[in-house]
Amino acid sequence: GVLPFVVHNDTGATLVKGTVVYVSGLNGNTPEVSLARANSSSTMPAYGLVEEDIANTADGTVVTFGSLKGLDVSDFGETGITFSLGDTVYISSSEAGKLTNVAPTGEANFIQNIGKIERASPTTNMTIKVGGSGRTNATPNLNDGNFFLGNGSNQAVPADFTGSIDSHLNQANPTDGYVLSW
Repeated sequence: GVLPFVVHNDTGATLVKGTVVYVSGLNGNTPEVSLARANSSSTMPAYGLVEEDIANTADGTVVTFGSLKGLDVSDFGETGITFSLGDTVYISSSEAGKLTNVAPTGEANFIQNIGKIERASPTTNMTIKVGGSGRTNATPNLNDGNFFLGNGSNQAVPADFTGSIDSHLNQANPTDGYVLSW
């Protein structure tokens, strides 16, 4: 079975079966959903996959856990991606509502594994085991040459290694009892 929840679509278009969505608002007591995309904090984290097409202004269901069957890769798959049995699926950073088997890269993108391919063939009747909804990685991507540095709010933020070291070296005060040199 699956664990679905009732949602409302007010996106202006039909939400297609298998597309990945996030909670974007509230319609009365029903959560509104829109297409998730890993390149924006306003469209993440994703909460599940659309169980059946949901027309604009209608209610439908989203699966947060379980096997979602009868999926057509052209509806949910990122352009150019070929899925295989056992692939982990991630929220796409390049196409809203789509899934990929390649984790997004770069600091601007979030990483969210939302399931695995349980049936890959035929591509018009695939199955995804949905899991991992509602959260992204606590440690995000990190660009080449950067590291995490604590800020004034005691949070880890990306910092450029050379720039951060140079900044600290320039602040060094010989009266502190130490001298840094290269």
